[in-house]
Amino acid sequence: MAATFSDSYQLAQDPAFQGRVGADLFTYCQVVGSEGWTIAFHRERAQFAVNIFNAILNAQGINPYQVQFSHSVAADTTVLSDATVGGTIPITTPALALTGAALVTDAHISNAIAAQFNSYIRIPNG
Repeated sequence: MAATFSDSYQLAQDPAFQGRVGADLFTYCQVVGSEGWTIAFHRERAQFAVNIFNAILNAQGINPYQVQFSHSVAADTTVLSDATVGGTIPITTPALALTGAALVTDAHISNAIAAQFNSYIRIPNG
């Protein structure tokens, strides 16, 4: 059995998972801020990092980028494989989402954010 979009959605709804993604996202933004001009699209990446840090919190006091990245990170195949034990345990309840979220490694969350970060920026015309 393979992991599904439903599994990804359920995982992204877990508050603990969202918190871990948010913590890593803010850490990654700090890295982007100090990466230097030799990195392609540094200006755009740094501006996006500033936007994340300065985002107005939603009614629940959560940074909206944290929620957005939680959904994209939960769709990462490695992250989803961790959470569903290689697709063998579907995430059908909040309790299973909590358990699945605990199985996802910090390294896999970090890798997903790093791989997806530039998808959120506007690449200037060359």
